[in-house]
Amino acid sequence: MKWDSIKFRLLFMTTVCVLGMTLLVVSQHYFNRTLIGLSEQREELLALQQDLLQLRRHEKDFLLRKHTDYLSHFRTQHTEFVIALKGLDDIAKSYHLPSTLVGEIAESTQAYTETFFQLVTVMKQIGLTPEDGLNRTLYQHAERLFIQSQRYEPQLQADLSRLQFLVVDYQHTLRGESISELTQLSQAISHAQQLLPEDQGILSDYINTLSKWMSLRQQIGLTESQGLRGAFREQAHHVEAALHRLDEALLPVIDEQKQRATLFGSGIAIVTSVALILLLVKSFATFHRAFANFMLFFYRCKRQYQHIDSRKLGFSEFRSLAELANEMVESRRQIERRLAKAEQHTATSPPD
Repeated sequence: MKWDSIKFRLLFMTTVCVLGMTLLVVSQHYFNRTLIGLSEQREELLALQQDLLQLRRHEKDFLLRKHTDYLSHFRTQHTEFVIALKGLDDIAKSYHLPSTLVGEIAESTQAYTETFFQLVTVMKQIGLTPEDGLNRTLYQHAERLFIQSQRYEPQLQADLSRLQFLVVDYQHTLRGESISELTQLSQAISHAQQLLPEDQGILSDYINTLSKWMSLRQQIGLTESQGLRGAFREQAHHVEAALHRLDEALLPVIDEQKQRATLFGSGIAIVTSVALILLLVKSFATFHRAFANFMLFFYRCKRQYQHIDSRKLGFSEFRSLAELANEMVESRRQIERRLAKAEQHTATSPPD
């Protein structure tokens, strides 16, 4: 098959179409797989954020209800979160994301959990319920002091009852006024020296236990932004912010892959279309020129035996036809020459 034949031209156009469609399908498959992978990674990142929210929910439930079941839930959720966190290294390396974010997330998570468990330890020392820890000790001292106060004058009984009320009030409200009045009242009772030595010892143990309770409570934090409560919440906010920044860093990668898929697909379609259009235009021009030459050839052959120039025909099939047509013209010339000679011979020959 010759390169300038109609079959070759049609085969070449078919090849261009198939090649363009194949490249388009392969490129779209590649980019789709990449986008699917990016989407799955982002879903994992969003799932990690949901795991962190669930971890915070267990933390808040424990702080609110002080039930150890929520602490068990927290530990289980924390284990799952750490396992899922290890996959962030692969995401960062695969898509060239800032590796410092992954390290920041891991460090903040570790600091968050360590601070939270420190808080839990201090809370257990204070007592998760009135029957635990220092809460129970304070209650025992208050009960003994109340029993012993019955032997004293009504005024002293009222002072001791007031002191116990201030202790309970401070435990529930953490008001500074309560602790100031309590300190003044306990000093006044001690200076009055109206208590028996064993009862004074109970009062001292009561006040000392309250001081330990206050010290531990200050470690926890008198407000949500102070002490261990403020520290572990700040670390949790760091983890949330780092996860959000990692998600924002992943979004441009997804957008870039979408743009590349669109540009590459459009480029293949445009190049294929332009190539086909050029081939069709060139083929049409060649067909038109060849048919015009044939029409001119037959028109001239009608009046004069003129050969057709096969070099002016674009396709090899047309050149083959032109050669056959030239042979037909030459054959007819020879026949007409012989006929003319025969007629001339007949005209010059004498009749019998």
